[in-house]
Amino acid sequence: MNYRKGFWVLLVLLVIVSIGTAWLAVRCYRYWRLFSSGAVMVTFRSSISVAKIDTLAAQVHSEDDAKNYIEAAKSVFPGLALYDEDRLARDEYAAVENPKKRVAESVIVGVYNQHMQEWQAPDFIPIDTQELHVFREHDVSPEYPRSMQLPDRTVPPDCRPVEALLVLHDLAQHGIAHDMRIFADTGQFPKSTAGEEMRQAKADHALAARTRDAIGKYFTDHRDWRVFATSTLNQLGLQ
Repeated sequence: MNYRKGFWVLLVLLVIVSIGTAWLAVRCYRYWRLFSSGAVMVTFRSSISVAKIDTLAAQVHSEDDAKNYIEAAKSVFPGLALYDEDRLARDEYAAVENPKKRVAESVIVGVYNQHMQEWQAPDFIPIDTQELHVFREHDVSPEYPRSMQLPDRTVPPDCRPVEALLVLHDLAQHGIAHDMRIFADTGQFPKSTAGEEMRQAKADHALAARTRDAIGKYFTDHRDWRVFATSTLNQLGLQ
């Protein structure tokens, strides 16, 4: 009897260790994925400044306030330096003063899909408005609750110009994860084993890397970044 009891105890321990090992492997892979893309470095460097950026964004009451916000936001989004700061500050303040000046998600979707086709991104699947909304809810707005979320912590169907540019940048760099697309379609995240989750995360990472390579090649061969930045503001309907 003691041998049998010991066997079952050992079996239970082995199952617990196996589950724990699989869980740890998935988490370690996710951290490796972030380190390989540079995201963790950005997070460590910017974890304090993100709260400051959110505060500045929530306190835009003039074009000068908007410029201060944009300047601070460059610490997490250096690409903002490519845009005409005076023009962007005017647009940002106008969107604060008049909600009709905000950029609709449908417009951002159209601009992003057009960019990806122009860049000839490999294996690109166009996104829709619901997928973009889920992306903003889960990947972008949680870091900026005061400026990008409503008082009830929901996300509106439009956004201010700086957020629109940040969303376009994050989409181009990382894409929308497979499980997030499923959530947008069904309202539930898929139930996956640790192994399946790791394989999908690896596939998402590989696709994002190929997309970044395609973008880099496009700008090396075809177009100046600043010309592209001006064109993007025009496509978003900004003045």
